[in-house]
Amino acid sequence: SGYGAGYLFKIDTAAIIDSVKIRIHAPLSDTLFTGFKVSVRPRTITISTIDSTDSTITVNWTKTLESSFAEYRIYKSSTATVDTTVGLWATVTQAGTTSYNSSPASYSFSPGYYRIYQKDNNGLLSPGSNVVYGNIRNSSPVKPVFVNPAKSNDSVWSNTVVQWNKSPDPNGDTVKYSLYLNRNNAGYVAYANGITDTFVKLAGFDSMSFSAGIMIKATDSYGRSDSSELNNIFFKQIRNGDMIVVSKGTFTDSLGNSATISYDFYMDSTEVTQLMYKTVMNGNNPSNSIDDKQPVENITWYQAIMYCNAASKKFNLDTAYTFSSISSMSATGLLCNLSKKAVRLPTEDEWELAAHGGKGFTYATNDGVLSCEKANYGDCSSSKPAIFGSYPANPYNLYEMTGNVAEFCWDVYSTSTIGNKRTDGRVDYSDSSTSGSMFGYSTRVKRGGDFKETNTGALRVDSRAGVNPYTISSRVGFRCVIPNKQ
Repeated sequence: SGYGAGYLFKIDTAAIIDSVKIRIHAPLSDTLFTGFKVSVRPRTITISTIDSTDSTITVNWTKTLESSFAEYRIYKSSTATVDTTVGLWATVTQAGTTSYNSSPASYSFSPGYYRIYQKDNNGLLSPGSNVVYGNIRNSSPVKPVFVNPAKSNDSVWSNTVVQWNKSPDPNGDTVKYSLYLNRNNAGYVAYANGITDTFVKLAGFDSMSFSAGIMIKATDSYGRSDSSELNNIFFKQIRNGDMIVVSKGTFTDSLGNSATISYDFYMDSTEVTQLMYKTVMNGNNPSNSIDDKQPVENITWYQAIMYCNAASKKFNLDTAYTFSSISSMSATGLLCNLSKKAVRLPTEDEWELAAHGGKGFTYATNDGVLSCEKANYGDCSSSKPAIFGSYPANPYNLYEMTGNVAEFCWDVYSTSTIGNKRTDGRVDYSDSSTSGSMFGYSTRVKRGGDFKETNTGALRVDSRAGVNPYTISSRVGFRCVIPNKQ
């Protein structure tokens, strides 16, 4: 109170809730000043505790005393400076609620600093609460589970791709893996560290067979870890010339046609290498890129036929092919007895059944997925065929059926459906009267794509392509089969 102009009236609103109206009485002029309204900011909320589990954060605070309550606003920052300019973490509109429990949909599982403001119905914010740090408990990653090999006492090739399932981390931390080998019971030694993928291709053991224990350890960025172990895994040496049994079976081709192979057959685990070719063909090696461990290439389809008959004789088997005459560029009267237990080129149905690996894979890799780590093709290539066993085998333990060099098959190549052919032009061998004749066509099937192929569609298991039997190419080779019919 007082007299004279310029008086300042100061009101302590500390005990006032909501808003007030002010009336000023000036007695000398008998004037009333009314209608002034003062809005008071909501009072400060206090964060009492932050509780944590392996996967959640719960922020707890004191209950509001404001009658004009609109919402609690919770802010989170990676630093201790937390205000309304940083990211809004959550809003709570129930005045009686005094905690907020995070969920994967609303929380990134990263540590942070928290602060709460309350907002009233007039849009005013309270001063910020105390700032409190919170983080979920730091738990170990989930134990990794082996995929290949899958269990103790399994046998795999010595350059196999060791695979395991991804190990999620409850805290969302980065997980890296380490692979250990225990050879000859000498104790575990690290083979590879800092792995971010879920597989490792073994290298350096191609020329040996050995037994070992293997262990994979998953470690998060805080050093917490868990591991899995397999005992007595037998790693078999890869040798060019080995043949793998492919079991009879049925697959569906790219047009939805069902194809059945009613017999088991042996197939070369690798493409015919230059060493294999030289051994059978009296030291001859027509290849463009010279290396005994690389596939033979730069040959014609007729030369592959000649190799098959020569290999049959070397193994004391009957021959599959008969002809009046044959050279590297042509043949007359050429027939194939597909039932003989003899070395020959695969039919394309045999090739595709083997390439699927019994899994219906799209690509003939270890898991049906195409990548630079799993096949030699296009931009992944070093511009030449890779040596055998450079990439993971498919589930039948057949190597480089995708990319590297395309592979000759016995079949004629045609998209016509005349004669004994399925709707995509493939030969239908269910009619024995046609099983082996030339049908008057010259173009032959090649499958699998090659190291220069950039069209991934052409690398699919079900992709078909044709090649003239007299064509020489550094991009085409072959592998052989022996049917197990007799």
